[in-house]
Amino acid sequence: MNNIITFEYSEVKYTEIFDEEHSIGTKYFKKFIKTVEEKYNYCIKLGYDSIKIMNFVGVIKINDCLIEVMPKMFKTFNQEINKGLIYRNLYYMLDKANKVKYRNVVTEEFNQAHVSILDYYINIFLQELNDKIRPNLYHTYENKIENRRSIKGKIVVTKNLKKNLYNLSKNICKYDEFTENNLVNQILKFTTKKMLKVTKWIKNKKLCKEILNRMIDIEDINVTNDTFYKIKHDKNLYYLEQILSMAQKFVNNLFTTFENKNKQEIFIFNFDMNFLFQEYIANLLEENRTYILGEHMEVLRQKGKKYLVYDDGVGKLRLIPDVLIEENQNPKYIIDTKYKIIDQGISKSEITRNDFFQMFAYMNKYHVEKAILLYPEQRNSHRRKYHVDKEKQNEIFMCTVNLKVDLLTEENKVIEQLRQIFSIA
Repeated sequence: MNNIITFEYSEVKYTEIFDEEHSIGTKYFKKFIKTVEEKYNYCIKLGYDSIKIMNFVGVIKINDCLIEVMPKMFKTFNQEINKGLIYRNLYYMLDKANKVKYRNVVTEEFNQAHVSILDYYINIFLQELNDKIRPNLYHTYENKIENRRSIKGKIVVTKNLKKNLYNLSKNICKYDEFTENNLVNQILKFTTKKMLKVTKWIKNKKLCKEILNRMIDIEDINVTNDTFYKIKHDKNLYYLEQILSMAQKFVNNLFTTFENKNKQEIFIFNFDMNFLFQEYIANLLEENRTYILGEHMEVLRQKGKKYLVYDDGVGKLRLIPDVLIEENQNPKYIIDTKYKIIDQGISKSEITRNDFFQMFAYMNKYHVEKAILLYPEQRNSHRRKYHVDKEKQNEIFMCTVNLKVDLLTEENKVIEQLRQIFSIA
């Protein structure tokens, strides 16, 4: 297997991907080109002699070549020496963002050449799922219609007359059955089987097989994004909501084609780093609310009932900040996380007009005097204050936070950075 490690906003030459046996012009190349043009042209650009990777973090596998694309905020790292640290941090952030407990993965495993970032996402999902279904699989009541000798539930009169007019020994009955063979478990089984095909980690393969053995009586179905919207959510499903969310991300973000049952020609998996950065920061603020923000503060994420404009009394363009901080139920700060890199100092041109307009709209509608634009740090720590008006009452802060430390052992440094940001805001 040819392994290539690169970063967002980089180029990979076709000659690095396709060897002489599978050169440019073969079916692998043609299928890859078609796949990118149909599904990934927003984040992967096809040049004359290279692939230009844009806002894409994840893995691209083309026959025997695996391209691992790292987040741009780690670009200053020596990728060979620090691959383990990068993956360990991503694993930790994925845990926090998906609100699952951190697993004691042996840290040396993060340096294994054959293990990719996708394997760690799969590992988080499988371990959490295995824990959840260990006592019992999820059960729910499912509607059943069956032609049976004994009466159960209600007789479907119209259908029964058509089917059993001359067979009085049977009745078509409609009833509810408490069963494990339901849509939720069918989705989880489909996801696990897909993971078994794409993961290269022996640990994951073993977990997949254990889970599938538990689900041997669950019906096999094909799952798409639309399937997830058919789930009937209730209080009994609460403990699986996060697992289902991870399954949906996996199904949506994974594209794969198979030459035969066992060998993949192409698979592509893309992580949403905007979501990961936003959720990690929001979780840190929630978990360390008193220390970072002080007493009587509440952290609200992705909540808001304000609209930018109204049309005949009907709100249009709802304004939902990433994080809203309230003090005694009164809005105090607006925080908007931006997964962008601030490279050369901080000039007004580096923060886009849209960022400023967005924050101004938030501040105006939520009646907040202070707003914070938060970016991941790449080389140096940056903080800058902008005044919205000449009176200097309303302020927008541009700050960076360093996620290149070892988050497992040094997360306190990130917490301290956030505390300092709010102490000056």
